[in-house]
Amino acid sequence: MKSRWINNLILLLIATLLGLGVCEVIARLITTTNADGQAYYGKRPLLPYRFPAEMVRKKMEYYFNRQSEAYVIDDPLLGWTIGPNRTNIEGMYRSNSAGIRSRPQEYTSVPAAGTLRIALFGDSFTHGDEEPFEKTWGYFLEKYLTEDGLSAEVLNFGVPAYGIGQAYLRWKHLGIKFNPRIVVFGFQPENMKRTVNIFRSLYSRNTWVVFSKPRFIIKPDGELKLLNSPVIPPEEVADTLENFQESPLSEYEYWYKPDNYHRYFLLKSRLISLLYTFFSEYRPRPGGRQDHRSGPHYWDIEGEPMRTSLLILKQFARDAREAGEIPIILHIPKKNDLKLLEQGITPAHYHVFRELEKDGIMVVDPAPKMKGESRLYKHSHYSSRGGRIVARVLANAIVKLLAEKKVSAAFQGKIPSRDLPKSSEL
Repeated sequence: MKSRWINNLILLLIATLLGLGVCEVIARLITTTNADGQAYYGKRPLLPYRFPAEMVRKKMEYYFNRQSEAYVIDDPLLGWTIGPNRTNIEGMYRSNSAGIRSRPQEYTSVPAAGTLRIALFGDSFTHGDEEPFEKTWGYFLEKYLTEDGLSAEVLNFGVPAYGIGQAYLRWKHLGIKFNPRIVVFGFQPENMKRTVNIFRSLYSRNTWVVFSKPRFIIKPDGELKLLNSPVIPPEEVADTLENFQESPLSEYEYWYKPDNYHRYFLLKSRLISLLYTFFSEYRPRPGGRQDHRSGPHYWDIEGEPMRTSLLILKQFARDAREAGEIPIILHIPKKNDLKLLEQGITPAHYHVFRELEKDGIMVVDPAPKMKGESRLYKHSHYSSRGGRIVARVLANAIVKLLAEKKVSAAFQGKIPSRDLPKSSEL
């Protein structure tokens, strides 16, 4: 009797192991694995996540093979920037010798007497992705101000994929050299997620920008500190990601949650990995909503992304004023922001605007004029229609500002620019 019981137990064990083996084979057949060893079920990645070192290595090789022709190039201080005298593959974007998007057109370091020079800083929305130069909001801004009777000149320092910290540093290292009178910082709220990112490939796995970037953190005394500056050289990025757990930067990469990358022994089984991924907390993708450091959500006013972004914007405004410039923060609303506003819901990032205004920093928000309008976007970025609305609202705000401060005459050539009041007087 005992022997029969043992035999049945052995048979059950064998059947169970065979069943699990078959399930393991099926799990491997219905999933895929990329060059980095990252397993996927359809488009959904399975735990544990793998670092995209091979993906970065291949894209970096492609970049090095066409570096002399690339529109966006690596930069030791900014991570990446627009190359000088470049044209992108499609021929839609062009830059001048300073790496500024233009017709192309060269700009002197000092504007002509009586000319109101305005410099724009921000990401792809400021750069004007998806549209030729003559259909960007920066172009329309210059056009509208000229029609309003001002001798205006708008310089577009926007760079695709930029974070808030990078836009600030581009002003600090390049924009200030062109002596603008007004500096406009295009605040696109999703950029707050980029603010706390070092390796863009960890935030967005399908990115074409595979460089690392500088990253600001808030020190215990409340001041900003810059990390990864100068940035890791492009040729070292893939190797750094391959052993990212050992990198001192891993502590400061917001889009790296160590538990999601830990290779637990049981997760070597594709079946267990599949089950664990689907029955654990929902993780849509590496770098996504659940793949960030512990603490408040990134839209939380106490969260690191919003606090750091706000501090950078305040620092930018202070520095611009000290340089004799007038800082303006321009809201760049995305589709979801407009949808929320149309429903009577104020997006969380409006907290940033309220805090900036408390410090006397000018904020311009075109969203009220964009609500209910159609065809504002090409695909992800503004169409010429959307750009015109943004430019018209900003132009009106600038004209009003100058009229209130009684300095508009200065920009019509009636008094020399050297006699203009400092920003502290405005």
